[in-house]
Amino acid sequence: MFSIERWMEQYLEAVRLVFGKRIMFAGLQGSYARGEATEKSDIDVVLILDTLNEHDLALYRDAIADLPEREKICGFISGKKELYRWEKAELLQFCQDTTCYVGSLRPLLLSLSAADVRRAILDGACAVYHGVCHNLLNDRSREQLKSLYKTAFLTIQAQHYERKKIFIRQRSELLPLLTGLEKEIGMNVEKSRVGSISDADFDALSNALLHWSGAVLRGERTDKKMQKNEPARFPTALFSPTQTVETATEPQKPPRGKSARRADGFLKIFLVILCAAVVHSVFNAVFAAVQPYRGVSAWQNLFMTLLCYAPFLLISGGFYLHFFLKAKNVARRHMTPDALFLQYQKKHPEAQTFEAWAFCGGGPLADELLQLVLDGKKRATTSPKEAYDYEGEALPEPGSLSVVLDSKGFAQCIIETTIVEVYPFSLVPESFARTEGEGDGSLAYWREVHTRAITAELSEIGLTFSEDTPVVLETFRLVFRADGKPLPKCNE
Repeated sequence: MFSIERWMEQYLEAVRLVFGKRIMFAGLQGSYARGEATEKSDIDVVLILDTLNEHDLALYRDAIADLPEREKICGFISGKKELYRWEKAELLQFCQDTTCYVGSLRPLLLSLSAADVRRAILDGACAVYHGVCHNLLNDRSREQLKSLYKTAFLTIQAQHYERKKIFIRQRSELLPLLTGLEKEIGMNVEKSRVGSISDADFDALSNALLHWSGAVLRGERTDKKMQKNEPARFPTALFSPTQTVETATEPQKPPRGKSARRADGFLKIFLVILCAAVVHSVFNAVFAAVQPYRGVSAWQNLFMTLLCYAPFLLISGGFYLHFFLKAKNVARRHMTPDALFLQYQKKHPEAQTFEAWAFCGGGPLADELLQLVLDGKKRATTSPKEAYDYEGEALPEPGSLSVVLDSKGFAQCIIETTIVEVYPFSLVPESFARTEGEGDGSLAYWREVHTRAITAELSEIGLTFSEDTPVVLETFRLVFRADGKPLPKCNE
């Protein structure tokens, strides 16, 4: 009798003989991993090497050539870096459906966000929706129907994982937990495998897939019967998942500072002196016109009187201008996030939402890192993904806007996220370290600084740091400054 465990021992012995320590991961997925294999089932083995090229593929082919059941061997082989750059939506099923024999896929699984899981669900529903429409209209293939039900059930596994955060691999274990349209699809999987399906049953099974996949794409709940006028569970804009962010509102006027009050005082003094000068000059001009004195005309008298007041006007006006400009500069540096974002909205009406935060949580380094952003040297930031998971927050998305605060909580600039990637700490590329722009820009400096920072941040939530800790690499560009100065050329 065939034993998959004995076969895996032979497989691992064969590949270790060829690749040795280059093997980063080896595992088994598919029906054999789930305990649902039949005599016709393929053996889906997974092999991840440190790197992969055409020479390695030839070695791998020779290594497994003499294994029993060679004709059934398929599965997946890849280099480590290629796998970590794989489409995230496809990695949920890959990680959860694989039994580990060498190494672990946990770092890869931790790199997935809620948006990645949602995308996996949408991709599956799209494939089923298009496939069932095509099959109903054209081929009416029973084999295609069977394949569509397989895809649908894998997608339902992802739906259940999204709701419960538990991935159930066996269909027999998941089926009792399903309800609504999902329950119907799960029960129909076995029916789709029947050799001969009548036209009536074919239409009924296809219609069930059409209803379920359509409901997913419309954002309706598929784990229960929809009630009349029940709102969709997911955002209408399915292809641009949103997160809860702040929306700009009209800010209250902040209290006036010392410079503003002093400017007001000198303005009053200036106006009083100016009024006195005008009144005095007019009075003297009229008096001179009525009774000329030593040949001095009224206009000469008016000018001489104003000239006497000129020093006082210049002094009071100068002080007013000084404190006015100082108050204006202080106001720019002490803006609320709402006030700064409203200024940005005047030039960019399409901007509607933002998040406000400070580097290092507003700690001692917040102002130093902020200045690097304003100077155009820092165009990226790093944070542990587990911190997002702990807080229940979604990862930043390309196109999202952030108001960056200084250590005192005042808004200083607005940045726009351009790229978001998740990497294990050990695989962060040197190019990103240069983009982050801290220290000498080297990867060694980046690793040293961020090891300390991430270790401290994770310790606050009871987690530990390792080389496999997933980190969020966020690249951004500076789009607006509170002080009104020109943007650095690298952000234009």
